Amino acid sequence: MPLALIINELLMNAVKYGGNQHGQVTVAVGLSRRRDSTSSVCKTRGSASIWRTPKSRLSGLGLVRAFAQRLGGSFNVERTPGARCTVRFPDR
Repeated sequence: MPLALIINELLMNAVKYGGNQHGQVTVAVGLSRRRDSTSSVCKTRGSASIWRTPKSRLSGLGLVRAFAQRLGGSFNVERTPGARCTVRFPDR
């Protein structure tokens, strides 16, 4: 369940805030499994300014970080032309 909430929050943020100057949003979501861990990636080509480090656990990205920690994992944001958000957690 936490993974579904993570992906939902990242998609909602991308759609609400990640558009380019014309309001267009391009989002790619991926899920990969390695031998001992799973990763989920959400990428957008729009504005990277929305993907700031969460200052509050009550913010959307703060919730993503909290859910990632609940899974024993990590949450990372890379600013590219757009943004790439990665959640990694160990397989149980």
